[in-house]
Amino acid sequence: MAHGQYDTNDFLYDAVLFYEKDDPDKPRIEEIRTILESDSWGVNIFDPHRSEDGNKMDTFQQSFKNSRHAIVFLTKTVLRYMEEKKNAEATFRMSTFLCSLLSSHDKKIARRLIPIKLTNDRTTPFLLCDLSVLEPEQAGFRRKLFRCLSVPPGPNTPSQVQAKQKVQEAQKTVVLTDAVVQRLAVQLHVPPEVMADIQQEYGGCKARAMEVVDCWRTRYGEEATMDRLTEALRSMAGRSTAGVPQQEEPLRHSPVGLQPPVDLPSNVPVQTVASLEAHMGILSLNTDQSQRKATGKEDKKKATSSQRQKEPAQ
Repeated sequence: MAHGQYDTNDFLYDAVLFYEKDDPDKPRIEEIRTILESDSWGVNIFDPHRSEDGNKMDTFQQSFKNSRHAIVFLTKTVLRYMEEKKNAEATFRMSTFLCSLLSSHDKKIARRLIPIKLTNDRTTPFLLCDLSVLEPEQAGFRRKLFRCLSVPPGPNTPSQVQAKQKVQEAQKTVVLTDAVVQRLAVQLHVPPEVMADIQQEYGGCKARAMEVVDCWRTRYGEEATMDRLTEALRSMAGRSTAGVPQQEEPLRHSPVGLQPPVDLPSNVPVQTVASLEAHMGILSLNTDQSQRKATGKEDKKKATSSQRQKEPAQ
């Protein structure tokens, strides 16, 4: 295998799966495969074990050549085979093929490998010491796996600094909440499993939004353009304000009734129109009552005087 012969962007598949065909841990492998092939992840997978080609070694070599990444499942069985360097003459073993890849010490090949360890055994073969191994039981496994399936950036892909600045600009028009960050993840096609890991690992909505954008630009590469990010952030801001009810305007009073006299001292309190009207009503009521009382007394005096005039002198 010539060094660097796989250094190309023209791949038929996003990833190839390398595992032992009769591995006892195959159900766990199938669980991860289901996630990768789901609509939200959309990873184009090739499985050499499903190929009908007769020569398995040629099939594995060709599948690695045609795939951008190789997801290697390190089960207890595979690690034992690698440690023992066991070669089967009658049957092909994936571990043998993996050892041949790693023995080349080609860094470009090593960068394309995504090892997933499905055992609690802390022993790691020497050939795997330089690789970053993922473990499903560790925090952030799905987020890390999503990022490992990276695609080289294009000319219009924002850098990490540019993406960060875009998120900071968006904060001027929208308050970042969990719901808003969730909508951003949907707009950028970041899977819900990845978003769940981000929520557990990162504190604060700003940090989560930054990681959502960084996962997006790392995973989608050339498709992750600055225009696409701008559109997603604008859509996020628009939706966040669409459902907010508008506040009712306060009742407007007459400016004349609320305006104090020009020559009134500043320390004199100004009564509102309503309170003045109420006060004037009380004064009017008191005045009417006083007038009725006075009229009643006057009528009584006139009646007494008239009666005295009618009485005959004794």
